[in-house]
Amino acid sequence: MLQSHSNALREERNNEKSWDADYRNFWNKIKHDHQVIDNALNIKQRSFLSRKTNAGNGMVLFGKRGRGLPVFVSDINQEEPKRVSAEDILHAFKSDKEEEAVKRSTSFKEKFEKAKMKLFQQDQLPDNKGRRGDAINTLNLLADENPASKTHCRDARKIITDLDGFPEGTLKRINDLTKTYLKNKEYDLAYKELKLIAPIDYMEALQVRVQGKADEPEVLLIAEELI
Repeated sequence: MLQSHSNALREERNNEKSWDADYRNFWNKIKHDHQVIDNALNIKQRSFLSRKTNAGNGMVLFGKRGRGLPVFVSDINQEEPKRVSAEDILHAFKSDKEEEAVKRSTSFKEKFEKAKMKLFQQDQLPDNKGRRGDAINTLNLLADENPASKTHCRDARKIITDLDGFPEGTLKRINDLTKTYLKNKEYDLAYKELKLIAPIDYMEALQVRVQGKADEPEVLLIAEELI
């Protein structure tokens, strides 16, 4: 009975569509279009534009620190700019080939300067409560019950406690290990799933992104105003 329940949960998990599936499909469709790729690579750093879209009103900044992962800041439909995940903001960059830029608003410079201050600002770590605390408890339980997972669980905990590096979606998937595997004592399967949720190379990239290095430059790539 437990095995059947676990199989059903795994099948449900496999049928879930990843948030980035459409973006990956789009990339696979255009990655061999050399004209499109060359045009994208030739976009100058610190490019500024305004666009008329249905994604909301506000600023979107896209930057990078050293070799780390991209950093996004947005104030779309809110009073103050804040860091946002790729999952929450990539949709705002979608456009048609025929789309043309529009004239910047009179408040563009003010909004841009305010958002830029947030782009590479070091934020205070939040408390280990809520979803973060639940994820830590899940990792602790898995590490205790499956010795082979201890190092991986330790590294994942550090991403949470020392860097606050995992997005909300990843924390949720870690917490889901409890109801899909841990409560049924399927510790090997839980560890296997954890390695898919938070692979080593992903965690290393998060460390580079969040910590950065003093001698690595912070680069603003694109600033868009959505009208």
